[in-house]
Amino acid sequence: MSWLEAWDLRMALNYALLRGDIAECRAVDALRWAGFLLAALWLAKWLVHATAERRARRRAGTFDPDRWPGLWRVYRQAAAKVGLRRPPLLRQGASRRTPMFVAGVWRPTVYVHPGLAKSLDDAELEAALTHELVHVKRWDNLRLWLLDLAFAAIPLFAIQLFAVDFACKPPLAAAIFAGSIATIVLCRLFVRRRYLLAREFSCDDRAVRLTGEPLSLASSLVKTWRFLRGAETGPVICGAALAGSGCVEKRIRRLLQPRRVRAGRAAGWIEALLAAALLAGTAAFLWRYHGTDAYRPIIDQCQKTAQCALR
Repeated sequence: MSWLEAWDLRMALNYALLRGDIAECRAVDALRWAGFLLAALWLAKWLVHATAERRARRRAGTFDPDRWPGLWRVYRQAAAKVGLRRPPLLRQGASRRTPMFVAGVWRPTVYVHPGLAKSLDDAELEAALTHELVHVKRWDNLRLWLLDLAFAAIPLFAIQLFAVDFACKPPLAAAIFAGSIATIVLCRLFVRRRYLLAREFSCDDRAVRLTGEPLSLASSLVKTWRFLRGAETGPVICGAALAGSGCVEKRIRRLLQPRRVRAGRAAGWIEALLAAALLAGTAAFLWRYHGTDAYRPIIDQCQKTAQCALR
């Protein structure tokens, strides 16, 4: 038996155990419900975020076209350059801590603090708005939520991979599940932060290609940072606006370095290919072991072994 066939049989055995076709296993059941609880928490977080965003959108003021003709003109120009036929809503931000950002997944809204809009000239404002609209064009908020969902699903994948080990060695279940939680924490601390920083870099590159004004975007970053410094509690965010720990300096240096090789498109293609491969592999596995009768002989063969091993 090759390693691929052995892996195939083991996954079939794990799946049969999770479905309850082989034996009842309290350790697996407990971990399965714990994993679903994490997914439920992610869903609850998404619902709370969506509700808060909807309330904020309703309470936020709008920019009067008669009082802000220059802002609307620049906003339409930026939307045309990005390629958005129907630009998202443009509303007034109320907090100096978040002077310009995009909120919402399915109905995104661009928020701009009036004080920041007055402090930027037309070129700087167009560069900054183009950066935010690139986030909208690429569905970055949705991609970030999917990344968080992938982190929440780590325990579910661990249960699928080690279901038999959990059944045979219940103490191992707690250790692996604790390792899954630790992996989520590490991913959120390091992977998510690096992703947010790389996302800002990529949007900066795209905005510069569309506007041809790297200095204007760099100048808007400096003015936005100074605007944030005037907030009562200081700057606290990275992805939506700017970051602490030298993120502004890194972004400005990248913008001022000529002929820098950009890897934004390659990273995007790699991300898309990995996501497609993951979805295709998951769909193929579920179809083989759940959607057809092809899994029956394998389950029957594994069941004989499992009944002896799980006694």
